[in-house]
Amino acid sequence: MSRLHLYRLENCRESPTLHTIANILKALGKNWIDFGKAMEKAVLAEQLAQTERLVAEEQSSWKSIR
Repeated sequence: MSRLHLYRLENCRESPTLHTIANILKALGKNWIDFGKAMEKAVLAEQLAQTERLVAEEQSSWKSIR
């Protein structure tokens, strides 16, 4: 895999195929279970961050009403 290809993947200029993901996992010595756990962790972290942003916005709205 070329550096240009990795650059495109890392910067979301290109979507990876399953084959590409499999090659990356193999190169990293990881498996699909590890990949699934990492994706789940990333999704949960993003959901938590989004919830925290919404709570902060609501608190700000309530402060401005008082």
